[in-house]
Amino acid sequence: MSAIPFGQFRFHSVRELGQGGLGRVDEVEVTETNCRHPVGARLARKRMNEGWTSLHRSRLDREIAAIGMMAHAHVVTCEGVNLPGQERCYFMPVYPETLRHRLSRMVRFPLASVLGQTI
Repeated sequence: MSAIPFGQFRFHSVRELGQGGLGRVDEVEVTETNCRHPVGARLARKRMNEGWTSLHRSRLDREIAAIGMMAHAHVVTCEGVNLPGQERCYFMPVYPETLRHRLSRMVRFPLASVLGQTI
């Protein structure tokens, strides 16, 4: 195994957490490290679905940039991005529940109205 450059880590996928129109999220475990994430740390990795165009990649790039600029307790934090030339993705903490579940417990009106759905 080669030495890992400073600020990087290797990982393997543990399980799929979810997917949507643009991409999918899986839980990964750090297997080798030369950064602040210790071996065994779990992170969520968001990456694009196969077959998307450069337009979609641009959308993911904007998402990564926006998340990278935010620092708030109620906003997902970006814990790292892919290396140049690799599959485009970013890493975030693994949260104990989904946003949909959290909102359903916190708000005093139907979740469907928050999501703009009619019942």
